[in-house]
Amino acid sequence: MTNKEFFSSNWQKETKRTLVAVKALPTEMNTLDYKQGKMMDMYWTLMFDTIHHRGQLSTYYRSMGVRNPSIYGPSAEDIEDRIAAAQAASN
Repeated sequence: MTNKEFFSSNWQKETKRTLVAVKALPTEMNTLDYKQGKMMDMYWTLMFDTIHHRGQLSTYYRSMGVRNPSIYGPSAEDIEDRIAAAQAASN
């Protein structure tokens, strides 16, 4: 199993497990005391924060000339390589 397959598999399992756990909490725990917000809102806030920071890392990698990892599917570099390979094969 590649690192990408391992990460993807675990990410999917843990996300499902987390959602099941959050939905199974007692109704009195649906509100966070310190913010008076719904727990699902907090979950989505954390999720968007994770996405945001992945975008930051991608930006930093590109500006440093480092190839981006294809964590959530092919990166821009992967697509460029595929297009170049297809063009080379057709010539």
